[in-house]
Amino acid sequence: MLMKTLILSSFAVCIAGVASAQSVVLMPDSTNNRIVTFSPVDGSLINSSLFPIPSGTTPISAIAVGSEIWVSEQIGDKISRYDGTGTLLGTVGVGVLDNCRGLTLIDGVIYAPQDGTQFGSADTIARFDTSGNHLGNYSTAGFNTGPFYVMELNGTLLTSSANPNNDVHRFNMDGSSAGVFYNGAYSFAEQMAIDPSGNVLVGWFTSDRISVHNPTTGAELTAYVVNDCRGVYQLSNGNILWSNSAGAHVYNVATATSTQVYTGGGRFFSLQGSAATQQLNGDLVLSDTVAPFAAARTMSFAVMQGNTTVASGTISASSQSTPFSIALPTSLAGATQLIFDGSSFLKKTTNLNLNGTSQNMGAIAVQNGDVDNSGEADAADIDLVIADFGSVAVSATDADVSGEVDAADIDIIIANFGGVDG
Repeated sequence: MLMKTLILSSFAVCIAGVASAQSVVLMPDSTNNRIVTFSPVDGSLINSSLFPIPSGTTPISAIAVGSEIWVSEQIGDKISRYDGTGTLLGTVGVGVLDNCRGLTLIDGVIYAPQDGTQFGSADTIARFDTSGNHLGNYSTAGFNTGPFYVMELNGTLLTSSANPNNDVHRFNMDGSSAGVFYNGAYSFAEQMAIDPSGNVLVGWFTSDRISVHNPTTGAELTAYVVNDCRGVYQLSNGNILWSNSAGAHVYNVATATSTQVYTGGGRFFSLQGSAATQQLNGDLVLSDTVAPFAAARTMSFAVMQGNTTVASGTISASSQSTPFSIALPTSLAGATQLIFDGSSFLKKTTNLNLNGTSQNMGAIAVQNGDVDNSGEADAADIDLVIADFGSVAVSATDADVSGEVDAADIDIIIANFGGVDG
């Protein structure tokens, strides 16, 4: 059984100078030389110029470190430290960094991939503590040429590469190799992120893609077409904020379209703000199914307040009962609906009231029999099962997930005949 968690951004005070005291997504603009902020919920532009940064440095990444914002400079060969209003507080990595790229803060350590010709920086990841002290370098030579970004995944480090071969490599936390994560047809991997299902997103600059990968095997699951992708960030509404040399865009996963939300030199994204959450916990029960499942069923969920989707994602159910845990900002309150839908199951809506604390939703059972997803278990569903009778392919007509479309699937629809979305 797989538990899928969607972590949303909360709204809280973090850095002085950030408007409205809310959590934001930071991005350096390397064309207009400034820090820009976006909504972590829907990717909308919040501040087109939080503060200016020096020209001629090629900023790649801006991250929150305590009450400061640290900005990596690819040509400046250092990390500059600012307060929330843009006052320069100092620098990190002078004499250590050469051609540094994205920054990541993991368990109190800042990771800075680089690939220069000075200071032994070729194919290395420099490490610093939050006071700016150099903790040494990890070498990626022979495993990951031209490292561009580092991301923590299940106790390991994923490193993306600007060069072919070992496009994304997995390292242990001590810097030793843990094997290839992905090495495929795409090239020039830049920023990475985690989607609502726990899968890995990779932005591909040369290949014009955002690919989605199984977090365990690295196998590609799907890909979204975008142009010259640099940065990627998973928004809490299920869509993806991404960047290129033209600016920042939001990719709508449902419509497979992108909308530009900012014009400028887009680079990497990072969340600045509190991640305090309230959890919706429970078990999703797929009624009238057998054990074991012949294949996993993908079920979608949405958390709605009125007509506004405040969270969405998918759950991969490999048995009749699957635990779920959905994280929401503590600031969300009031009447809310939790909706499950997918495969041969009728839509199930559960009403609740958010109060800033976690809630146990118990077992939420969804009714089976709506093969055509019309919103009702009816004769049309029986017709589809008959037409597909004997098939062993994975499809909604195999209502009981036995691995074969047979009489048992017709019996399920008859037993639930007349059932409607609720």
